[in-house]
Amino acid sequence: MNAGDRQQMIRGMVASLDAKLSADPNNFEGWVRLVRSYAVLNDKDRAADALKRGLAAFPLPGEQGSQLLALARELGISTEGLAE
Repeated sequence: MNAGDRQQMIRGMVASLDAKLSADPNNFEGWVRLVRSYAVLNDKDRAADALKRGLAAFPLPGEQGSQLLALARELGISTEGLAE
């Protein structure tokens, strides 16, 4: 498998996770994986969108919401307007 095929496969897996979380948003670990995956793919806009959707399911100031916010900061994803 060449690098382009591998990248396409990874993007497909991330899109599948995104769809699963849209259908069933009560999966905290899934949101962590999705935000991190978009950041690794250097898709900061989708990472920020996933963060917002994850925070809708696990709102601040709750522990899980706080963990999502900390992850975003660690990954350099904009948290403007989302801070605790």
